[in-house]
Amino acid sequence: KKEITIHGIELNLHGNSDYAVEVYTKMGSFKGSESDKEAWELWYNGTVTGAGLDSESCIGKCGAKGRTDDDDDDDGNMRQLLLDLPANETRALYVTFQEAVLVYSSSGDDDDDDENNNSSLDFENDDIELFADGGVKRKGWDGKVVHPRLFNGALTYETKRSGEII
Repeated sequence: KKEITIHGIELNLHGNSDYAVEVYTKMGSFKGSESDKEAWELWYNGTVTGAGLDSESCIGKCGAKGRTDDDDDDDGNMRQLLLDLPANETRALYVTFQEAVLVYSSSGDDDDDDENNNSSLDFENDDIELFADGGVKRKGWDGKVVHPRLFNGALTYETKRSGEII
């Protein structure tokens, strides 16, 4: 797929408060690294304001319509989160909260003991493929991996060639 820059992550959260959140990233798939904190790099450590159930809560800059020149630094680069992904790179993201506020969906059989679930393509366009069937961790890195879970959110990104924020 195409070379992109991720600007934000849209989330579905239960509440309307400010929540501490960390976002980790790693090259390749998350599989086999769910409990290995050393395999992951902290990409974002901050807060997100919950917009309530079934509403967009945003880490970074979400949605192209809300972007203005005020969002750029002196060099014209977008502030907030930026994660450059080369074309055809596989990258895992892990979003974690101190509280159980992230809304996700179950897919297929809700078997907490299924550690060998198979990945399925959940979203695809001309730019990216998204496999959003990762696990949810209970009690941080030491907790049990719960499969299957589907991410109820979106990525805000731009392609390197077009510069259009999607």
